[in-house]
Amino acid sequence: MCPHRAHELFPEGAGKAKNVITCPYHAWSFGLDGKLIHVRNAENVPGFCKDNAGLSPVRVEEFCGLIFVNLDMDARPLAELAAGLNDEIRARCPDVDKLVPARKLTYEMKANWKVVVDNYLECLHCQTAHPALVESIRMETYKHEVRGIYTSQVGQTRSGSDAFTYDSDAPNTDFAAYWLWPNVTLNVLPGDGNYGVFYMFPVDADTTVQHFEFYFRDATPTAEQEQLIDYYKNVLKPEDLSIVESVQRGLKSRGYRNGQGPLLVTDDRTSAIGEHGVQHFQQMVLDALAA
Repeated sequence: MCPHRAHELFPEGAGKAKNVITCPYHAWSFGLDGKLIHVRNAENVPGFCKDNAGLSPVRVEEFCGLIFVNLDMDARPLAELAAGLNDEIRARCPDVDKLVPARKLTYEMKANWKVVVDNYLECLHCQTAHPALVESIRMETYKHEVRGIYTSQVGQTRSGSDAFTYDSDAPNTDFAAYWLWPNVTLNVLPGDGNYGVFYMFPVDADTTVQHFEFYFRDATPTAEQEQLIDYYKNVLKPEDLSIVESVQRGLKSRGYRNGQGPLLVTDDRTSAIGEHGVQHFQQMVLDALAA
């Protein structure tokens, strides 16, 4: 936003600038470093100081092969808050920095973003809702661990299923899904150089926009990677979309007047069918609201 009268610098939400960003309202101009360059009639304003009228800075950090943006300039680094996540991602996908965007899917869901995260953070529903995924993963190897501001869900997969097909000598044969507080998931998918970044943007209390971004070694997916994208697009996402929208409707029902029933949190905090990830997330939400 322009610091003058708050007009959007790029009203369409994005844009390109070679050397200067100019506000379309009063033509205040800024360099790409955010410093104010030119203001018409400023020379006639006593005490006007360009140094105090630049764009607001944001904190950026490279992490897990991505650029993260934080509006809190004093925030602790992700590398510190989620220590270990970067190493886990790179151990499974060593060339993550060399991958390129290949496909992006976008969905609008009639559900609160927290309902979407709740659904991601447990596989208790997989047996009933995701038969192809269960067929593709050796569920006896599936583990879900809570690790501070992120969680991991990892299981060995079977090639040749509806979801995943890859060469037997592929460097990664696991399904490895990581949730990072509050609304980002990083997924190292079976095969060679398959990286999925899925994130949720709240629109309002009843609507969420979710983006699925796939990164591969080449911008043109292989046949196996196209199968992977098609599975997410035509099978897994529609299954989850139906779930979260049903839950959102149910949350508003008077039949849910007693509130949430007990979560299935067992002593095994790595269980594939436990809800310890959901419990952890909901507690983080409560803590954030109380802060």
